[in-house]
Amino acid sequence: MKKQNFLLIVPRVVSKIGEGYVFPIGLAYISAAMKDANFNVINLNLNHIEGDIEKIISSAITKNMIDVVMTGGFSVQYSCLKNVVDCVHNSFPQVKIVVGGQIISGDPKVAMSALEYADIGVIGEGEITVVELCNALQKYEDSKQLSEIAGIIYKDNGDWVQTKAREQIKDLAALPLPDYDGLELDKYLELPSASIDDIEKKRSFFVSGCRSCPHKCTFCTNTIIGKSYRSRPVDSLAKEIKILVEKYGVTHIRISDELFAKDKKKIQIVDGLSKQLNITWSTNFRADYINDELIEILKNSNCLSICLGLESADNRILKSMRKEITVEQIDNALQLLRRTNIMIRGNFIFGDIEETRETAENTLRYWENHKDSNINLAFINVYPGTYLYRYALQKGIIKDPVQFLKNGCPNVNVSKLSNKELSYITKRIILLSANQAEAPNDCEMLSIKDKKGVISFKGKCVKCEKENTWENIKIFIGNAMIYCYDCEQKHKTPFLDMLQGTLLNNISLIYGNVNKIGLWGVNKSSLTLFEKNNIFKGENIVFMDNSVQKQMLKIHEKKVYSPDEALDGKIDTVIFFYPRFYADIAEKIKRKHQNVKRFINVYDLLTERNQP
Repeated sequence: MKKQNFLLIVPRVVSKIGEGYVFPIGLAYISAAMKDANFNVINLNLNHIEGDIEKIISSAITKNMIDVVMTGGFSVQYSCLKNVVDCVHNSFPQVKIVVGGQIISGDPKVAMSALEYADIGVIGEGEITVVELCNALQKYEDSKQLSEIAGIIYKDNGDWVQTKAREQIKDLAALPLPDYDGLELDKYLELPSASIDDIEKKRSFFVSGCRSCPHKCTFCTNTIIGKSYRSRPVDSLAKEIKILVEKYGVTHIRISDELFAKDKKKIQIVDGLSKQLNITWSTNFRADYINDELIEILKNSNCLSICLGLESADNRILKSMRKEITVEQIDNALQLLRRTNIMIRGNFIFGDIEETRETAENTLRYWENHKDSNINLAFINVYPGTYLYRYALQKGIIKDPVQFLKNGCPNVNVSKLSNKELSYITKRIILLSANQAEAPNDCEMLSIKDKKGVISFKGKCVKCEKENTWENIKIFIGNAMIYCYDCEQKHKTPFLDMLQGTLLNNISLIYGNVNKIGLWGVNKSSLTLFEKNNIFKGENIVFMDNSVQKQMLKIHEKKVYSPDEALDGKIDTVIFFYPRFYADIAEKIKRKHQNVKRFINVYDLLTERNQP
């Protein structure tokens, strides 16, 4: 029996090699499980390799005589995954393609239909499944044995066959530690952090502390991989943390376990280890688990920041979301945490099924009274596999789930807000977010990393007036905040006049040489820019965004179009204002809209050039 060769591919999610991204911990666990079972596994992390993706994949398959390619990721990474699948299928149709991750688990038949050429999908936790699958693929040339493998989907006689559900992995400590070497963690840690919050230090890394969740929030994907919450034993967690620090030089650990606060002893052990290793840590907490006992533990801890899943400041919405917390518990948690020196972070998400103008206003009013709590404002996302997704399908809000996935799971309106109310709330959220904090005083640009949107600058704290130098700060991303290194006062990252001037000049150079320019992305960074500058009033300018909420807006009395609606016209150049998702969207545009000749990342327009 020939021993097969397996190629595990991490899809390219960065727009430029050298940018930070979220490390694919799920694929690292899969790689470790396969290697632990003695399969021939070759790893290929496309986020670290310059060049054409198709050529890179083709070379790896040919050089290593690959029989099976494996990849995986999230629904919002559809285009990146589809690109990998197409590259393999088009050049090597004999090679089997296996895809896993949330994209498959959320809605298996829809995902496999959208990916089109994937042969097998892995549903739920994959470590045991892929080992059984690899054994079957090595022993048999046909798919007869696939029906006996739990937790997969494959095509048989033109129809998708989904096998019985895989049982959850009960003992997480029994799994091998993630394959950090195979997925090049050393290179990953040299990249700028993908975090939107500068409070987290360089060489920060995420550790998976649990799987699934006992709570059933309507928007959350955590329960897709299993219904029962399982937490890793503290000795397993400690072992991994020690390796990350001692072998890879990690200085800050982010623990993914919203129920971490429930086990005070585990917190004390992890914090004791952090002091022994001279590192800091952060985690996610539920508001209802924060009490006086926990605060006493945290006061003198090495915990740097805590993210709270708040979601709304109206009890009707919290109940509808099945959050199982109240506004009163949120109040209590915020007040208690202020007794520590720990940075608080949180999120309010708008657009729940029961959301009305009144409930949205209540949350916005609460946010304005708690600006110091660093609560991000956003709209709820409807991801495959969640209750909201099933609701949207049932009500006909999502009419074509395959196309919805292909479009990157754009925001849809499942709320009780009318279009007019939605437009009003959307604009308020964007503008309030843009002014959540003041920019530092007397800012002066020091440097910019060409085409990466990473700047270094100095300025004075608005509170203590001390001069700070902030280095390698990302712009045009999320709720990016910077902090005074002396008094920890929060500031918004400024879009410096020099950068604005360069950007506008480069857009004007493009303006006279195209039929129409599509500006894709209405966010707190771009909306203010659009509204304050007359260049965007021109007839050649078309605004577009994937979000249904943002399509309700008017900018210079012009409509915001959906991308498909706008790109079917005479647009030949698109400037993209969501740089984090540039790589994903660019691939889709190249395939779908042949009339678009140039698709430009806003980062490419931040330095002077004659022909941007």
